[in-house]
Amino acid sequence: MEEHLLLREPHCRGFEQSRTQTVKEWMADQQILDYTAENDRLLEIIGLKNRLWPGRLPPETVDLVFTALYDLDVLP
Repeated sequence: MEEHLLLREPHCRGFEQSRTQTVKEWMADQQILDYTAENDRLLEIIGLKNRLWPGRLPPETVDLVFTALYDLDVLP
């Protein structure tokens, strides 16, 4: 189940607009569905890691994971 909250933060300029929209419209406009789909996939990987190897990863493994997920240009 997902929950959504509306936070009014001083830096957000969206509250200065007269336009109203639903959560679904905002999510589509901001391409949140693409982000959450990828986030859900990553959570599956993290869950599997925690079941197979509880606890923190060694620093060298963290570096490999970071490279594989975020710095693909470094991979051979």
